[in-house]
Amino acid sequence: MTRFQKLTIGVCMLIVIIDGYDIIVMALAAPFIAQEWGVDSINLGYLISAATAGMAAGSLLLAPLGDRFGRRNVTLLSLGIVSVGMIYSSLSQDVANLLVSRAVTGVGIGAVIAIVGVITAEYSSKKSLGLTMALFSAGNGVGGFIGGLVAGVVIPASGWKMTFIIGAVASALLFLVAVAFLPESIDHLAAKRNNKSLQKLNVILHRMGREPIADLPAVTERTGTPTANLRSLFNPALLMTSVILMLGFGALMAAFYFNMGWTTKLVVDATQDKQLGLSVGTMLPFGGMIGGILFGLVSLKIGNRILTAVSLVLAGVGAAWLAVSLDGGSVALLVPVIMATCIGASIGGYYAVVPLMYPAQIRSSAFGWIIGFGRIVAIFTPIAAGYLLAAGWTGGGLFWAAAGLLVLSAAFCLVLVLMRKTGHTDAPLTEDQPAQDLRLEPSQPTAG
Repeated sequence: MTRFQKLTIGVCMLIVIIDGYDIIVMALAAPFIAQEWGVDSINLGYLISAATAGMAAGSLLLAPLGDRFGRRNVTLLSLGIVSVGMIYSSLSQDVANLLVSRAVTGVGIGAVIAIVGVITAEYSSKKSLGLTMALFSAGNGVGGFIGGLVAGVVIPASGWKMTFIIGAVASALLFLVAVAFLPESIDHLAAKRNNKSLQKLNVILHRMGREPIADLPAVTERTGTPTANLRSLFNPALLMTSVILMLGFGALMAAFYFNMGWTTKLVVDATQDKQLGLSVGTMLPFGGMIGGILFGLVSLKIGNRILTAVSLVLAGVGAAWLAVSLDGGSVALLVPVIMATCIGASIGGYYAVVPLMYPAQIRSSAFGWIIGFGRIVAIFTPIAAGYLLAAGWTGGGLFWAAAGLLVLSAAFCLVLVLMRKTGHTDAPLTEDQPAQDLRLEPSQPTAG
């Protein structure tokens, strides 16, 4: 990849890292908010879930606008929303305002993650796509880890609101970085099909060390002439792909958010060891980060889809192992870390697979809807776990259910392997060209 491609991908990853901080900061501040404001556990749960609900809305409603108005433009808008939301949080004086501020922040985060995921995939070379998207998916874990370090120092010294101020400042600075260095999506420019887009596309191609083109590439015939809306994802050519991706990613997100939300508590309940519970809670995002990186490295040799399926099966084995451990009343720290590592690898796999399953004209929309569906599932999964525990389920039983979800997601991934289409090969690639794989030759006239 050229220096320009690497810079573009680096900006996208920096965005994801800052968003990871903005996501985790509520969970880190929650105990202090509860103590300072006297917030009960029910309202605290709503506060923690507000950003997730906003992220679902951002993925589903705001991210698709990138296909119409430009992915760079909507990314900048989303970063502005995140900054405003974080400032709003720091100024909130009651639960209602903090709830709204977290939802607003989530809208920006949900949109920006979906869009920069597409841009990252487009500017990566095919050879490095798996590694690039794995590092992209690990960015949230890096941001969460940084958030933990910052909160541990800042909250005791300056209070919980300072963590939100830091996030707002970081997001605002990142907005300026994106204005200066984030280019428009290659596929979006090609799909616009006008002279201005052609000029911008040739500037980008020059910076990538490629020859200029005289005409925009022909629109893919795979889905006719798609438009950036939900109906495009479910036309006859893409119906099966979209359903499988939504169900597969939804099952993974259900297991992931249950794991992040309940593992620490269930470990403490099973072992009566609070220190072990805290250690597990600290290591879960770290394991996810490592898993994403490992997936990227291995994906250089093994195709993304089959590797994602294998990662999901291993994650299911880890969840089953933890279920047995919890029912036995003894949990080794290594067990949940292994599970989190495999789940992190699986998320990186879906991030690598999803964008290139769709044509350029609806790629942001598709990525946004798939992620948004997972976010919707994520809103309700921790709540459902609470109801099941109240109904008499054990922690081990819940993790057996999580193991089933992970294996189910693996099954959907294997279906994707079986239904490969032209242009979506699962074999490792060696070409050092943009992964969006546009055929950048002059459009050819169609017969008849």
